[in-house]
Amino acid sequence: MKISDIVSICILLSIIFRAILFKKYKEKWWKALIPGYNKYIYGKLCDKKRLGKINAIVIPLVKFYFYFCLGVEFWIIENYATRVQIPYNDEIQSKIILSVPESIKNISILTKNVLIVLMIIALIFWAVMMYHFTIKNKKPKWWIILWVFIPVIPIAYFAFNNTIYIDGKVRKIKKEIKYD
Repeated sequence: MKISDIVSICILLSIIFRAILFKKYKEKWWKALIPGYNKYIYGKLCDKKRLGKINAIVIPLVKFYFYFCLGVEFWIIENYATRVQIPYNDEIQSKIILSVPESIKNISILTKNVLIVLMIIALIFWAVMMYHFTIKNKKPKWWIILWVFIPVIPIAYFAFNNTIYIDGKVRKIKKEIKYD
């Protein structure tokens, strides 16, 4: 199994668990599917709507900018890559060489540096919001590490835990069994 497969599975599970979590907090499950808006809902759940709004704007913008940077790299490769035949040990090998002008190289480096800064800012806003969510739900402060690096674990925990905190009060979720 490739790393990309594992990441895809984790993303899918996160979406499913987020939908379950939102439903527990009396939010519509489909709100978990909308990028950005689901971050706002997290802000509502931890009584930090302003942080939720900031995350709802910053995180999708960072994702959009990531795809912009990817487009810049593809454009550079498309316009400046050349295939060269090189003799090597009585064989001819084909290599791709990029011969990029200095100005284009600088643009590429600048876009990547801006992306790194934006990703750090987005990560900080996300970490602060999830820190408040963790504290509100009476979990140890080290849980923030999970929220930042492996969010599928705390999302799954909160989705399947029977205890939630609403307005500072502990509420037990009873699983209802309906018979038709």
